[in-house]
Amino acid sequence: MDKTFQAIQILNKLNNQNYEFCIYGEVNSEQDYIDNVKFISGRNENNGAIFSETQPYSWTQIQAQFTTAEFNLAMEDLRVTRNILLAQSDWTQFNDSPLTDAKKTEWATYRTSLRNLTNGLTTVAEVRAVTWPTKPE
Repeated sequence: MDKTFQAIQILNKLNNQNYEFCIYGEVNSEQDYIDNVKFISGRNENNGAIFSETQPYSWTQIQAQFTTAEFNLAMEDLRVTRNILLAQSDWTQFNDSPLTDAKKTEWATYRTSLRNLTNGLTTVAEVRAVTWPTKPE
């Protein structure tokens, strides 16, 4: 997902709308937005998209959401990695795990640190500066 996609989703939510849209290519300027972002205004008899001649959101409105969109994308990337690490360590907490109780506790602490990793993050810089917990041996 790119930041324009995210920005439109944010605006849809803020405005209690559900505009469907397609993005064709890069969107780095107002002209790109006009040329490459098409909002769906209806469906034809074959259920194909009918595109609107205008956009419901201005380029200024889209740009205003970029910081939030970039933060959401950074958090999504962080959560994906975190969730993979959690899934890879699920076995450590099973009753039939070969680990000692002390090692299970180490792994439980590691997993709690992973789950708490996103707490308090408010900027892209903070997300990118996250210190990952050390996996137990």
